[in-house]
Amino acid sequence: MSVHNILQKLFAPINQHRYRIRHLCNYLSSEKDVRQTTVPDLLLNKFKHATSTKNLLDTVNQHDKVMNVKHIMQALRSLFVLQKEGRSELGTKDIINNKDFERLCRKLKTLAGVIDTNETIEALKIVTYIGVPKNSTIVQVLLQLIRHNLNELSLSNIIFLEFLLGHYTSVPLADALRIALPIVFEIQLPLKMDRENISSLREYLFFASKNKLSKKSLDLITSNILSCRDISDVKTAKSVIWSLTDLPPSPTFEPVVKKNLDTLLNHIDELSFEDLDITLSKMAKVYEKEYPFFRNKLFCDAVVGHVIDNNLEFIDACFTLRKLDRLGITNNYLIDYIAKIMEENISSLTSDKCQFGMYTLMKYMTKTDHRPPNWMKIKEIMETLQISKSGINWLKFASSLSYLEIFNESIISKCLMSDLEDILRRRRTHIYLYLVIYHSIKMYKPQLLKLIPRNIRTKDFIQYLTLPKDFPLQGALYNAFGGEKYVKTGIYSKEGFFVDHAIIFRKGGFPVSSSFNSTFIEDLDISPENQIVLIVCLQPELYTEENYLKMTAAMSLKVLEDIGYVTVPVCLSSWNALADYEKIPYLVQNIKNKLGEDMMSVKYA
Repeated sequence: MSVHNILQKLFAPINQHRYRIRHLCNYLSSEKDVRQTTVPDLLLNKFKHATSTKNLLDTVNQHDKVMNVKHIMQALRSLFVLQKEGRSELGTKDIINNKDFERLCRKLKTLAGVIDTNETIEALKIVTYIGVPKNSTIVQVLLQLIRHNLNELSLSNIIFLEFLLGHYTSVPLADALRIALPIVFEIQLPLKMDRENISSLREYLFFASKNKLSKKSLDLITSNILSCRDISDVKTAKSVIWSLTDLPPSPTFEPVVKKNLDTLLNHIDELSFEDLDITLSKMAKVYEKEYPFFRNKLFCDAVVGHVIDNNLEFIDACFTLRKLDRLGITNNYLIDYIAKIMEENISSLTSDKCQFGMYTLMKYMTKTDHRPPNWMKIKEIMETLQISKSGINWLKFASSLSYLEIFNESIISKCLMSDLEDILRRRRTHIYLYLVIYHSIKMYKPQLLKLIPRNIRTKDFIQYLTLPKDFPLQGALYNAFGGEKYVKTGIYSKEGFFVDHAIIFRKGGFPVSSSFNSTFIEDLDISPENQIVLIVCLQPELYTEENYLKMTAAMSLKVLEDIGYVTVPVCLSSWNALADYEKIPYLVQNIKNKLGEDMMSVKYA
């Protein structure tokens, strides 16, 4: 379907009412001479320099018959300025109900056919600001004129009109125009765009972010932004980034994002915290591993620097921390800053927002090995804190605290109040969080085991575990240690964990052949002089973006080692980076390192 047909279809429902507008616009031929009428400049100047709304409207009353388009437009402009600057002695309702204002609008209608497109848009702006009813005849006339002159609109006209039409919801003609404007914009873009004006390009991109423009149009706008020699205006750079984050991510955005982030970094002192916060929020919202260019550590560090240098409050700092968490960026300075505020102001941190901030801090700290200088004080605060904030995920909160060896009975109880078995059945990821709580209590605070429901057994969780689809280490292990008789693939611990591989070694470091009939490691018949080695393959998703092992995986390794098993973790990303001839020696050496002296003299092909 052609664009012409699309526009025809859009306006079809309102065409039946066109006769009223056509009748009004027929004044075009009869009123052309009005624009040519010679009127004393005194009248135009009187409107231009009006200081009173009443006097302006009285002037309209006195000179109604001789006023031309220039006078009408100047009267409207002055009326707008007086209202906008608060210098009018009449309120908007008083103006709308004023007979002389009605007279001005009637005069505008009679001359509607001879005002140009820019004047039409300006007139619509003014009557919109004044508050003229959206179903009034004057509004309908102006909208109809705009409809007839769609192809004459500049790109900036279209952008401004979209804003104006937002005031006219449920008006059929305005609704149709709102649909038509993006279509016209895309047609006119290659023809009318100002390719070297960064301010105009910024506006085009903003319009594109609010409307579903084609990839072709987006690429045209972004490529021209990129080709601009210098984007030194921080306002423009901020707007470009905000618009890009409001669009579905695309790889083509990467150089544009980088260029504009560089500008923000070069002018960081010109941005308010609100600007920085919104920018960070928008980047965190659209960040995905597929589009890593929205994750910029330098910018995040600059935001943290702003928070600390300006001594911002606890809540602002914590919400900044939350966005860094979503971006997978750790910043130890921000952790120390928030911890310091906590210690100095604990009595005042009782609001819901502050409680959520502490929840955010504890979750964040599980993703780094860093602990603030006042860590013991923070632990003491968190162990006694009474938190009532609704909306907190108590299982995540309790597991984070437990992993950090902080045991708040109130929070632990809250996360265990629900039907835990039902929760675990519905959300498998919660199994791992529960295990963190259970094993932390078991290892560090056994007196709290009374809080764990007695009918919950960790070995029962294995039926809910998500198992790996393949075993990338299996082939190398078979080649190194003799095949499947010596290497058990896929085995469980009764503590609720899955282990990728297990190998039994006898003294001297030689693998032992075994049937491996048991489901659980604990049930394997292992001679006292032999040693079992567990090989755990750590998938990329078990690491944070900054390569910290996530707490659920770290806890499983910790528990297995605490039980007494020799555990060899293998990072799959590091493994995949090795050449094929390096992989078997890498595995063997890691196992040797764990087993110690007895393996050192043994080599495997």
